[in-house]
Amino acid sequence: MIAPLRSPTRCASALVALLFAFPAAARAQAPASSATASELSRHPLFAHLTLSPGQDAALAAIRARYRILARTVSEDSLRVAHAAHAAAQTARDAAGIAKASARAARHRDRLAALLAAERSEFRAVLTPAQQAVFDANLAVELAPPPGPATP
Repeated sequence: MIAPLRSPTRCASALVALLFAFPAAARAQAPASSATASELSRHPLFAHLTLSPGQDAALAAIRARYRILARTVSEDSLRVAHAAHAAAQTARDAAGIAKASARAARHRDRLAALLAAERSEFRAVLTPAQQAVFDANLAVELAPPPGPATP
């Protein structure tokens, strides 16, 4: 059985949800405002952390920059991958489906790399004590969902 977070659909959904979780920053491509900064500090990765105004602003600026990068990656490759996959399915073209699936996997990999780089920059803004809490929060975020209990 495939692990819940390892399925391509769930993995892509989780990445997109994390990358686009902050609608206020998505509307503005300029550096984030203080409202966006406080919104970011409420994200589960920053639970149990008290951020200074400087840290809050730095995190918001990082988030705004990566939001633009993620949008560019998504606009460039995801639409193409889905169109190719749909066309191959319509034509019942197994090779085309495989090629489109590989293209979608490359897209997921690019989004995952962006997300990892963003988290690394987030972590660099934090103090060593805050980094320990951030790492614990990240472990919770990345943990697979609980499965059904076995009798």
